[in-house]
Amino acid sequence: MNILIDSLFTSSGIQKDSFVSCVEDTRCKVFVSNYVRHRGQFDVSVPSTEPLLVYGSIQFVEDALKYFTNAVAFYHPSRFSVSYAMSNLPVDMFVNNDAYFFPVSVLQQRYALRKHKGIRNTADQDKYFIRSDSGKKLFAGKCIPHNELHCFDREGLSPHSIVVFNQAKDIRMEVRCFIYGDQVVSWSVTHLHGNPVTEYTGPDKIAFSLVTFAEEVAQTVDQLGFLDTVYVCDVALYRDIGNGRMHIGIMEFNAASTSDLHNCDITAVFTAMVDCINKENGCI
Repeated sequence: MNILIDSLFTSSGIQKDSFVSCVEDTRCKVFVSNYVRHRGQFDVSVPSTEPLLVYGSIQFVEDALKYFTNAVAFYHPSRFSVSYAMSNLPVDMFVNNDAYFFPVSVLQQRYALRKHKGIRNTADQDKYFIRSDSGKKLFAGKCIPHNELHCFDREGLSPHSIVVFNQAKDIRMEVRCFIYGDQVVSWSVTHLHGNPVTEYTGPDKIAFSLVTFAEEVAQTVDQLGFLDTVYVCDVALYRDIGNGRMHIGIMEFNAASTSDLHNCDITAVFTAMVDCINKENGCI
C-alpha cells in the first residue's frame, strides 16, 4: 500500500513537522505531492499499478481519484451533506436539530421582504447559522446577523443551492473523532468557546463525555451502514442561546481522506484506513 499526501498538510497544521514520519510508521511508502488544481500534473514518480490511498483537500482527492486508476479514498461528494446524515439518524442527535433547508435565493428573498416591510417578532434571534448542504462544503458554516440574512456572501453558491438554516448555538467545546467501524480510533479537542485549540490541557471529564457520545454514534452508524467504514464525526458541547441547559450533539460528519487531523494520532488513523482497505479488498 502506498499513500499520497497533499503538501497542504505538511506545510500547515498543528502536526505539520511530524506528519510524514507518523504516516510512515504504518510501514507504507509515502509520497507528498505539491499538486494544485489547474497548476500542473501529479508526480510521475507515484506508482500507477499498486493500491494508492489518497489524503488531502477535497479538490486534491477528487483530482487524484480521476488521475490514478489505482487510487482509493475515504471520501464521497454527497454522503456528508447535512440532510443526508440527518435523514439517517434521529434529528435530536445533532447540534442543528432545528434546521430548515432553503435554496439560498429563497432564504435571501424571504428576509429581504421581511426587512423591506419591517417585519420582526420576539422569536427572531440576533444571529443564525448557515452552511451549504453539500458534502463538498462549498462554504464553511458561519453565523449571520439577522439584519444581513438578505445579503450574506454566498461564496460562489448558485441561487439554487440548498443551505441549512438554524438558530445559532453557544458552542462550548468541539471534539474531532476519527471512527473506524464502531470504534473511535483517535480524537482531539479542536475548539473551546469557538476558538481553535493547539494544545488541550483539560478538564478531561468533559472531553471524555463527548467522546463517549461519539462512540454511541459510531455504533449506531455501523449498524445502519450509511457512511464509509472510516470517517470523521465532530461532536460539540453546546447550549441553545437563551437557555442555560447544556447538550452534546453531532456538529457534522466529514470524510476521513479530506479532514485535518488536528492533534489526533496520525499513525493510528492511517493504520485504520490501510487496515480497512486491505480487509475490504481481501488482502488480509
